[in-house]
Amino acid sequence: MDQLPDNISSTEAYRYLVHFLSEDYRPLVKKVEEFDTTYTIAGGQPTDSEQPNALQEKRKQVNIVVLVDASGSMAGHVDGQRKMEIAKHAVSRFAQALPEQVNVSLRVYGHLGSNQRKDKEVSCKSTEEIYPLSKYNQNKFEKSLNQLKPVGYTPIALAIQKAQKDLSKYNASQNENIVYIVSDGIETCGGDPVGAAKQLHESNIKAIVNIIGFDVDNAGQQALKQVAVAGGGEFETANSAEELRRYLDAQNTKMELKWRIWDTEARSKLQGTLIEKETAVRKLVGLAASEFDQKVKLENQRMVDALNYLEEKKKINFENRQTVDSYLIWRKKELEKYSDSKYHSLNKILRDNYQELEKRIKEMKNKGLEEYQ
Repeated sequence: MDQLPDNISSTEAYRYLVHFLSEDYRPLVKKVEEFDTTYTIAGGQPTDSEQPNALQEKRKQVNIVVLVDASGSMAGHVDGQRKMEIAKHAVSRFAQALPEQVNVSLRVYGHLGSNQRKDKEVSCKSTEEIYPLSKYNQNKFEKSLNQLKPVGYTPIALAIQKAQKDLSKYNASQNENIVYIVSDGIETCGGDPVGAAKQLHESNIKAIVNIIGFDVDNAGQQALKQVAVAGGGEFETANSAEELRRYLDAQNTKMELKWRIWDTEARSKLQGTLIEKETAVRKLVGLAASEFDQKVKLENQRMVDALNYLEEKKKINFENRQTVDSYLIWRKKELEKYSDSKYHSLNKILRDNYQELEKRIKEMKNKGLEEYQ
């Protein structure tokens, strides 16, 4: 200030003040102009694909593999019905109730040879995907299911290993893979179903292995439970047609509940994100305590102090001083006007996006639930 000439004009004084003492607003303006007004809901979403600037969450394709035991013991009876027929009816109902977008496959094991020792080698090598992984087609699925006949041994480990190959293209990053095994007994072919289930679950497929032990004794239940635990899934027993049906129906109910839980979690996370973003906007612009407005106040006070000094040193006369004061008031108001405008516009965009996404969440939940009606 001491180096400025004497008797400078109001315009010169204002230019000097701006040149030497103004704040650099460019970093803040960049933050304002590039402020992210979109929402990301993390934590898993039952359906729908990635939506730019809205639901930035990729839908995972659900793939279900059903492994059905066709060993000779499935020819036995429970409540006057053959176990194989009970299993067929239960699996059929389960597949019919799946949502349209779910892929399902049907694999049988122990369906060749017989449960006689002479046919053990043939039977223990037998497993076949009789309905390839795809969308459910009632006629084709029922035709595949109806051909099942209980004849052989129980190569559970082999069936799990083949299921892993069936799912090899469906890694866990984009897919949710679930294996259901319906069996009335334990491995009888010398395989390692615990190891096979563990390998499947820990692979990039990360499939969950659930086992329904149908009319299984206590020793068999313990053995099958170990397989389910190794596969990251659950083991359930069913000792009648009603229990088997109830269990598989409950699995579909779980998928329905996912939608209700997802809706609650998504809304909660969405609201939390809105609060976080509105808080970030308040800190940036608009209010007296915002980063932008603090800069404006500091700049204005600095320039007023400098102007007082110039007047004290006789660098500027009183009349020109008054004019510069009006310039500084105008500058402060323009900066505050910008800050206030950005505050309201950003909050409006945040609210509009929030309402639009909340509407979509509701629509997606309702659509998902309709698939289970």
